[in-house]
Amino acid sequence: RTTQLIPRVLWSKQHTVQEINIGSTMRQIFYTTKSTAIHLGLFASVADHLESTHLNSVTGLVGFELENMIIGLSYEKLLDDLAAYKGFGSFELSVSYIGSFEDSGDFCPTF
Repeated sequence: RTTQLIPRVLWSKQHTVQEINIGSTMRQIFYTTKSTAIHLGLFASVADHLESTHLNSVTGLVGFELENMIIGLSYEKLLDDLAAYKGFGSFELSVSYIGSFEDSGDFCPTF
């Protein structure tokens, strides 16, 4: 088996609100076929709005990779004041396509 650790950072900003998601996914590849893997991940979201910065949520992820597709299930648990109103987190089902491309060395796309 081969294990890969894939760190991820996503920063977004809309008007005066900023959010950064930081986490990592572990990808366990099976020897039986190189195109089959299990993904496990954990992420934290830090938000900066209304003149305060705080830990907004934590998210866990489980995914199954087969050929060029990943089917995943994640659960996000809110940790801020909104959690008091909602009382629970949310589930998300995802389907991702893993494409391949040849790097021609050109930075700009051509049309």
